[in-house]
Amino acid sequence: MQAIGATIKYYWGDVAYHPEEEIENYTAYVSFGELDEDADVDSYGVSDDMIFYYAENEQELQDYMESPSDAWILVDYQLEYK
Repeated sequence: MQAIGATIKYYWGDVAYHPEEEIENYTAYVSFGELDEDADVDSYGVSDDMIFYYAENEQELQDYMESPSDAWILVDYQLEYK
């Protein structure tokens, strides 16, 4: 079975981290599909409005965990299957 995306937990990278303060985590969906601009859905039928980010595959998510972007920090993810 092939993963079509992932539900991720993340926080914004521009938030200064202080161990004594709790960081607010957010949940979002990352698609491993491609955007069909005519239909506003990814290649698996997920609405573009529901997609936070498009990634190549799970490896890209693992890379974000090792080397976070400046915009958002990936905390955890769970693969989603069709």
